[in-house]
Amino acid sequence: QEVMGFQVVIKLEDPLWCELSTENRSVRVGLAQVREVSSGDTTPIFRVKDLRAAQAALASSHVATSDIEVVASQAKLLTFSDLDGNALMLQELL
Repeated sequence: QEVMGFQVVIKLEDPLWCELSTENRSVRVGLAQVREVSSGDTTPIFRVKDLRAAQAALASSHVATSDIEVVASQAKLLTFSDLDGNALMLQELL
């Protein structure tokens, strides 16, 4: 916080997750503890207003997605991959 200027905005214990604010109010950094670590494993998360509509739009473009998952009554998430196999996520706050 003192060096980078981030402020903790959200902190959860289960799952272990926090969001940090930046000087740009539209950009946050999310950090999560995971069970297995892979080298270079970073997943960008994009916030949407309607996750089901976003999932339908991806499906109409033949993009496979995970099921929608509710996390700690805070958010709904889904995962999909780009053409190179990189994981991306969409998030709707509850």
